[in-house]
Amino acid sequence: MKSATKRTGFTLVEMVVAVAIVAALAAIAIPAYQQYVFRARRVDGQNALNFVAQGQEKFFATYNRYTTDLTSAPPAGLGLSGCESGSSATDCNYQISVALLNGDQNFIASGAPINKQAGDVCGTLSLSGLGAKLPGRNDALRNKNGPCW
Repeated sequence: MKSATKRTGFTLVEMVVAVAIVAALAAIAIPAYQQYVFRARRVDGQNALNFVAQGQEKFFATYNRYTTDLTSAPPAGLGLSGCESGSSATDCNYQISVALLNGDQNFIASGAPINKQAGDVCGTLSLSGLGAKLPGRNDALRNKNGPCW
């Protein structure tokens, strides 16, 4: 009479099924996580543009004009440092710049995505001295990964 032995462990088929399930979950989770990270970094650009706009309004209140110089100390510029100053350092997600309109009586601050943020579908974020934000909420193509503003 043969003794009945109980086998333990996984069969090859069970292992392949488990690996396939993990691969399918990873295929869904990784792109979703990457899109979430883009949205989270986008807040850095929004905050930098709001910070520049606030600095521009303070500058205008004192000198009755806006400036394109983000780094020099007043009265030449805003005296900003870090990513808000237009730096393209590796820890910055947006490169900030300012263009003047109507002489020097209005401005548009723009943040171009750089480094890890370069692939964001929103592209360049803009904030004018009048509070207009681009890309707008009606731009479906730009806002497909959550609202840009």
